[in-house]
Amino acid sequence: MITIKKLCKVLIVVSILFLIDSITVKKAFSSNLSFTSKSYIQFDEDGLDENQTKFSEYMDLELYNLYENRVSFHVSGWFRANMINFDEDRREDEREKDELTYAYIKYKPVADKSLYFRLGRQYIFGGVASEHLDGIATGMDFTEYNGISLYGGFPVETEDDGRGADYLYGGRIFQRIDRKAELGVSYLKEVNRGSSFREEAGVDIWLMPTGYFEIQAQSFYNSLENAWIEHTCTVRSDALDTIVLTAFFSYIDYEGTFYGETTSAFSDLLMPDDEDSVRAGGSVEKSLFNDRLTVLFDYTNYSFHDSEDADYYGLKLRLNIWGARLGASVYRMDGETGRLKYIQSRAYAIKSYNKSDISLEVFSVNYDEPYNGLRTAYSFNSTMGYNITDNIRTEGYVDYSKTPDLSHNVKAIVKLIYNLDREI
Repeated sequence: MITIKKLCKVLIVVSILFLIDSITVKKAFSSNLSFTSKSYIQFDEDGLDENQTKFSEYMDLELYNLYENRVSFHVSGWFRANMINFDEDRREDEREKDELTYAYIKYKPVADKSLYFRLGRQYIFGGVASEHLDGIATGMDFTEYNGISLYGGFPVETEDDGRGADYLYGGRIFQRIDRKAELGVSYLKEVNRGSSFREEAGVDIWLMPTGYFEIQAQSFYNSLENAWIEHTCTVRSDALDTIVLTAFFSYIDYEGTFYGETTSAFSDLLMPDDEDSVRAGGSVEKSLFNDRLTVLFDYTNYSFHDSEDADYYGLKLRLNIWGARLGASVYRMDGETGRLKYIQSRAYAIKSYNKSDISLEVFSVNYDEPYNGLRTAYSFNSTMGYNITDNIRTEGYVDYSKTPDLSHNVKAIVKLIYNLDREI
């Protein structure tokens, strides 16, 4: 059996060979390299006197257009370290943390055809799948109207409880009707520690009967629980000149959705085991003065089986004037309890000057009744950026906020971004 370590070694060796070959061997075609580095230093000070300084580094590397655009290599990862004011009693993994986000080779046997293979750590999106796995994925269009995608491997998120007898596989098939409709059917199966952990099936539909009317819908089914876990539908129309109408509906069953959770991120959700929710609403968007001004009104109703219901509605303005982007919004949350009764306001401005740009934002929440002793929560933030060269950019971000949980919170971030895209 191919282990993850062996798979990583194969990826490293093959990618190095491709890189050396593309650089040292003269060919009738060129290759391309794209590299991005984002370095952050973050300073935090809050009302609990827990001050922290963190360093973070995000990197992305792509080698593409190899072998007549049949081979490409993609890798991305990040690293974070607490720099000062760190409690020595904390675990070592809390001081430093890193992750290989993705690292895969993509191979297309025929450059101008749709058939592809991806090997390595990657993300899978399509139908019922939204997965992070170490494995292989493939897909192709049989014709311009139908095709298939398949994947299989080891789910990344189950590393904490070991990978013994863990695996995941699935796929999606689709059928198009001209450029007016597409129907997709998908399936996913996950085994954890040798036992069935997740088994889901999905149907997704896209319809555009006219050039001014679009429908997107999907439904997911949990086969282990024999229950539907999600229904969503969005209808959008721009048939009226300068007016866009949108309506949406979604149903989520939380027990079925988080039945096979593989991370502790959702373990403390304040939702009963049998809770489900319905979200429905719509929006009207109007463009004025040759799209310089956009006015949007939207409404959403949140309805829960056992928890508190609420209505959320408001008005949003966007304006392009004097080379600047301005915006403002006012929304009302009207629920059944004090924490769900408030007015939310936001205003922002963004302006560019040659190589530099600046943004300002003010955000506030005014509760009808004090929540944790606070009547008004607010935040002020500003971002300033400067393009040092075509490849190097620096940014600074400052935020001051006051919330029902923190008497104050000050955050500052200094960022350095380096981009490189060139032929090799």
